[in-house]
Amino acid sequence: MTDGSRRQIKLTSLPKTPDRITGLKDPSMFSVDSNWFFEDLMFPGVTVKVDLTGKIEDSADRVKVARIVLDNREVDVQNFWESNIVGSNIDYVSLKALLAYNGIRYSEDIEVIQLPLVSNSLSGSFQIVQDPEIING
Repeated sequence: MTDGSRRQIKLTSLPKTPDRITGLKDPSMFSVDSNWFFEDLMFPGVTVKVDLTGKIEDSADRVKVARIVLDNREVDVQNFWESNIVGSNIDYVSLKALLAYNGIRYSEDIEVIQLPLVSNSLSGSFQIVQDPEIING
């Protein structure tokens, strides 16, 4: 620069939108998140755990989750669920198309979930070579 100072330019790649996550196992265990905060006290949330190991980069800090919710109080929805969805492996886009084609009403819940910051940059093993507290071997 004209005043004698220097600037340094550091090139980094821009983050790209990851591929759609597919091939997840269907949830089979549900937990209740009571949260004890105002309306959540009356309407606790049902949660599931999803293992994303190998599906997203370790540097990912959030995941966009889309859920399709059916109202099972209607008998025709219950029958449709049992005859067309239970036990089949339908992806998100196909499920929406199937529901729309058959006139089944549903609601869609989309949420961005912040992931906990976990950085495991070191790995290895260790070996104990001497223990001064050994008694009787």
